[in-house]
Amino acid sequence: MEPFEQRPVIKYLQKKVMSPPQIHQDMVGALGESTVSYFIIKSSVECLNVGEYHVKINMVSAPRELSQHQKTSIKCMI
Repeated sequence: MEPFEQRPVIKYLQKKVMSPPQIHQDMVGALGESTVSYFIIKSSVECLNVGEYHVKINMVSAPRELSQHQKTSIKCMI
């Protein structure tokens, strides 16, 4: 299973109130070595909690100092 195909699975399991370690353990049990890393799962859950997957920031017009919310938004777009 490709990493981009695993994002909806992570979102589903997060909605079931599973923690990142539980999600990773469940996915490793089902997918084996093709599972994305724990770090990616943890980052994805953080982004889902913030709700920033689809936020786009125009970096040209962004102020020099970005707020913490904007930094999180940029991280979640990657």
